[in-house]
Amino acid sequence: MPRSKTRKKKSQTNPPPSPPPPQIRASLLKRFSKWLFASWWHQVEFGVSLVVGCAAIGGWIYDALREPEIHPSTARLEKPFLLPFSFRNPSWFFAINEATFLCVIYDVTLANGGGARSLSVTQGNKPASIGPMTTRQYTCPYDRVLGGLPGGPIVKADVAIQTSFTTFGFHRVATSDHFTWNASTGQWTEGAPLN
Repeated sequence: MPRSKTRKKKSQTNPPPSPPPPQIRASLLKRFSKWLFASWWHQVEFGVSLVVGCAAIGGWIYDALREPEIHPSTARLEKPFLLPFSFRNPSWFFAINEATFLCVIYDVTLANGGGARSLSVTQGNKPASIGPMTTRQYTCPYDRVLGGLPGGPIVKADVAIQTSFTTFGFHRVATSDHFTWNASTGQWTEGAPLN
């Protein structure tokens, strides 16, 4: 008798149920905006901190870009072509580094016909560092150029001082106002000569 073939039924095991699709998380921006606009107080707080932050950044930029202040000595001078001047760093935080000076002659005319125009002479000191809110005194030796000219009273003298320096790693150049010789007072004054 033939054997009956009985098949064993394979036990069917159902695969485990697939997990539900992951919930889409709110993006960082959505979460931030939800936190930000959750209440009126957060809006005010964010607005104030934004204004304060922008003002602080603007203040730092303004302070870093402030130009040095250069003024002639107000003393009565016997030798007008040795011009003492003050150099002030007005920045609250940033030092002026590698400062060098160029003494610019726009126009100098003497009574006896001598003079010079469109010349410059280096101030001569090694590059200087000037700390924040610091003033230093220097002298511009215009006599190096003008000392050998025919003598006589000064009819007209128009000069300036140019400085080259770095602030916060950036190279910059600044020029003072015109300085004009006032023969009646024996002083240099700020401002271009009146013609």
